[in-house]
Amino acid sequence: MTVPTTVGSTTAYVGGVGTMSLSRATANAVTGDVVLIASTSITVGTTIFDCTNATFVTISPAAVMGTRTCQVIARYVEAGDPASYICGTGATSTGKVGLMITVRGSGITSQAELSKIIKGPLGLRNVTGTVLTNVANGVVTPENDSLVLTASFEATTANETVTPVFSGGATLVTWSTTVLGATQVETVLWGSKSQLLPSLTSADTITYQNNQSATNGAAVQIAIPPPAFIPNTPALLTQFGTDPAMASGTTEVITVPSTLPVGTLVVVGFVGIAALNPTFTIADSVTPDNTWVMSTAQLAGFTTNIVLFSSVLTTALPAGSTLTITSSQSMSRRCSAVAAFNNPCTGSITHGAFNETSATIISGGSHTPAADSLVFGVLGFNSAGRVFTPDPGWTAYTKHLSTVGSGERSVQLVARSGVAATPFARVGLIDSSGVMLCGLGSAVLGAPPSTGWIPGVMKYWDGTAWITPSPTAIKYWDGTAWQQVPAIKVWQP
Repeated sequence: MTVPTTVGSTTAYVGGVGTMSLSRATANAVTGDVVLIASTSITVGTTIFDCTNATFVTISPAAVMGTRTCQVIARYVEAGDPASYICGTGATSTGKVGLMITVRGSGITSQAELSKIIKGPLGLRNVTGTVLTNVANGVVTPENDSLVLTASFEATTANETVTPVFSGGATLVTWSTTVLGATQVETVLWGSKSQLLPSLTSADTITYQNNQSATNGAAVQIAIPPPAFIPNTPALLTQFGTDPAMASGTTEVITVPSTLPVGTLVVVGFVGIAALNPTFTIADSVTPDNTWVMSTAQLAGFTTNIVLFSSVLTTALPAGSTLTITSSQSMSRRCSAVAAFNNPCTGSITHGAFNETSATIISGGSHTPAADSLVFGVLGFNSAGRVFTPDPGWTAYTKHLSTVGSGERSVQLVARSGVAATPFARVGLIDSSGVMLCGLGSAVLGAPPSTGWIPGVMKYWDGTAWITPSPTAIKYWDGTAWQQVPAIKVWQP
């Protein structure tokens, strides 16, 4: 898992009542980033910094620090956001400063998920600091590999010409000092550090150049979660299918465009219309033929049938060979999709029952895959126009559809790898409701080709050097207690 990082910043100020412009380009802020603005105001008030052309969320509420007010707000950058955020509209504020920082690679994917940001207690200078320091109290990080930001504010009557110094683990990212008046010098800064495990961070102390015996200072730590863990994308070898214009028939012949070697996992999805519930078989054209696993065919609505086949090849399928799906009844508006994966599989394949829905949320049904398996599935739609968007971790492959001219049906395959042994409540979304079916299967992943397992050495970085841990220092949680890891090995190719 990667730690979010800071990628840019920008600052702006206004000496009186009015607004200021914070440029996204200057701060290197693009769609999907999170921007945070640390701001101070000369006027004490409850709202010192808001924006007129974009909605921000308050992270650290406006708080009085002596004769000033400080605040932190944030926004998830969306497509269509303005080139600059117009901020600082508090009507009673006679002087304001804003320092915007950009965070990339976080676990925040929408405005609503800004609630994942956690703020520590605000440290006021006259409570936790000294005449030269602000102290930002620790914050409890929510997840492994969180990014911890420190926003610090100071107001003095003398210019700040020396860079503030951090201690406590954070390093300075950016700072800005602004002279708003003869005795109004506002210094705002951001620092950062990463937190390996969910825990209370150490306090950060920020030492400034000028003696400030008054109370015009404060600092706060803010934890940004890392991106959610998403398993590796399945190793797709090739995909193909059929989009026939034939009105009806009992067989669907699929030609293999390129050689599929032994060990390839081949997944086939088929959709077609029949008056009654037909039975299905699949056969390949090689000798000896491969063994295929089939899900029980399912009816969507009144006439749409869907079926899922899969096989780990024991006989290679050369280019030009065929897969033939046979139905016990004539099928119209039929189509098929094939995906071939070169993930190593042991050949242990299971299929689950189909899940029928008319909602926009697609569920994987009751199928429980084995741990560390490649999960695959077929989506069958009563309408060829449905657009499917997979959830994170899932990959959707090319949709195939019948091309008779009306009442078309469509089929699409999905897959993901490296999963736990739990059913999937969601696979993704379709753009509008309509009768469809989703069926999942899974194949247990095997070991990659190699010469064997060899002992390995694990080290961790303590901030200065790579350290080899004691074997007793490596444990895992089994749900009840910490258990000793029996051994660490690496795979030698």
